[in-house]
Amino acid sequence: MGDKFFFLKKLIFVFSFLVIFSAGAAAQDFANVWDINRLSKTNDSSVTLKNKKNTVLKTVSTSQLRLIVEVFSNISEASELSAELILVEGNQPNAFAGPIKGSNTVGVNFAMLDMLKFDSHEWAAVLGHEMAHLKLDHYSKNLIRKVPLAILSTVLKIKTDHQKTIRDSEIIMNLFDTKFSRDQERESDYLGAIWSVESDYNAWGAVRVHEKLKDRTSNFTLPFLRSHPTSRERVKTLTQLAERLNGQRMD
Repeated sequence: MGDKFFFLKKLIFVFSFLVIFSAGAAAQDFANVWDINRLSKTNDSSVTLKNKKNTVLKTVSTSQLRLIVEVFSNISEASELSAELILVEGNQPNAFAGPIKGSNTVGVNFAMLDMLKFDSHEWAAVLGHEMAHLKLDHYSKNLIRKVPLAILSTVLKIKTDHQKTIRDSEIIMNLFDTKFSRDQERESDYLGAIWSVESDYNAWGAVRVHEKLKDRTSNFTLPFLRSHPTSRERVKTLTQLAERLNGQRMD
């Protein structure tokens, strides 16, 4: 009875920890965060971003910030969803979405600013993709999926010390998890492209984004082990979608 009670307490602890951890995971512990909408309202031609030590991190064109805000506003209207838009540090292009401090939030980093520059169609693709994650409630679905998997992993480690069994089980669970993650990325690519076109942007922007990412990243990891589809796959899929939505490519 004592062992079963201890086991139950451990499961409850693991479940509670995962829920609390996951609830704050979207926020990520960014050292510096800027509100893009607020930054765009300056009368200056550029904005100098500094950290808490007053060290200059980056200078951003106000015109670029205003373009991003305009695109985001149009995508938000098409999606019938509102969210905060933030900027964070980062030297590899990245964007994300999720609840931060109780509010739907979309974030982009420094490197994404540098990669997309002033291409409103590419910005529509990226921001539409992230808004789709929010609209489709992928964050909550991921939490519902990951917590049982983590508990199952804990149960296995408690019940057996056979390392091969544990390792093989974790591989299977990882394959299950990444398959759902890839499906969510494909859903968001599709819905983001639809909203882009509805907002008078060109769906070929999404193709250009992933062509740029393909040139920057390695696809050596086997596709079925990735949490995202490969950029090569996404370029092919988004090209077919753009042809249906906008016709022949025009850069």
